[in-house]
Amino acid sequence: MKDYSKDILQTLQNKQIEPLPRWVFLARQIAIISAFVLSVVIGGISVSVILSSLSEVADFGMGRIMRMHPGPFLFTYLPYIWVVVMGLFSISAYMEMRHTKGGYRYQSITIVGASILASLLLGVAFHTVGMGRFVDRRVSEAIPQYRGLDARKMHLWMQPQMGMLAGRIVSGNATTTFVLEDFSGTQWIVESADAVVRGSIEGTSGERIRAAGTIIRAGVFRATELFPWERNGMMQGGMRPVTDIEQRGMLLRERNMRGMPY
Repeated sequence: MKDYSKDILQTLQNKQIEPLPRWVFLARQIAIISAFVLSVVIGGISVSVILSSLSEVADFGMGRIMRMHPGPFLFTYLPYIWVVVMGLFSISAYMEMRHTKGGYRYQSITIVGASILASLLLGVAFHTVGMGRFVDRRVSEAIPQYRGLDARKMHLWMQPQMGMLAGRIVSGNATTTFVLEDFSGTQWIVESADAVVRGSIEGTSGERIRAAGTIIRAGVFRATELFPWERNGMMQGGMRPVTDIEQRGMLLRERNMRGMPY
């Protein structure tokens, strides 16, 4: 039987090919594993942003919109871009794991399933400490084309013709009649004597609230339900509420983004 090893060694000597040192292969494996871990972490961040958005669905007002207007809710509120990001980095994690030493031994479904599970668990942990909200806000500040959670929520609730109105109280009493300035600067007279209050609302001037009801005539809105703007009055994870300046900044970006993908 022909000894191919001698032929291979002879060929390497003739072409003056030297084997790469061991540290090169080790560095390559470390880089691949690091890329895999990074893909899982970014997938986890994506999950935390998605969970931050979905957590507000448990709020009375968001659940009402989802039931009454599922189309606008699904296409306006849910963060599809982060679902895509999670999918892309799950594929990236799969590709990186395939190139690790011994990675070829595992079935594709095992690698993909493990990376997605790791991202989900990491995402839950990130969501618990409020990272999803933090990342969502920072991305919206850095990328004008990105429609963050607060901007999506504002867009969803500023549709009085569909029975949804939001803004800040200018004057009056939230238990009877008050003047509400929505996020576009338009003022409404809101009749709320028969409205059911969901959550904690002080009804003081400057407080941001949401109202569900109907338009009874131009500039007059009859509320059947009132909700605080933020769930439990605060942001997820104990983060600070959005200021008026930030609200108006998000609204300005919202106006400039009409018709743009999010």
